[in-house]
Amino acid sequence: MEPLPMEKVTGTGDREIKMIQVARDENKALYERFIGGNQVGFEMFKIRKQEASIQDRGGVTFEVKAKELFPNDEGFGKNAWALPYHTKEQAIEAFNELDVVTPKQRGKKKRD
Repeated sequence: MEPLPMEKVTGTGDREIKMIQVARDENKALYERFIGGNQVGFEMFKIRKQEASIQDRGGVTFEVKAKELFPNDEGFGKNAWALPYHTKEQAIEAFNELDVVTPKQRGKKKRD
């Protein structure tokens, strides 16, 4: 499986967005975010995985490789978070405290 990149760059010039991996474990990743060369914060997300498959689009068959995926926009607030921290130390502390494997309990707690 192809892992998440250590660095991901999109856009150019003042609109260039650079994501640099700061920490990761088996289930989540932490990236420092830069826009136009200026550090603007950190993003942490649960690592999603795409399995290898064979796709057929309009009679054209192609192979999709297994890889880890960045979150999509809809994932923010559920499986991805923009962190309000300005230092790597603060972001790494939050990263170490978050358990993305154990689901949150929903609804009211039942009385005994």
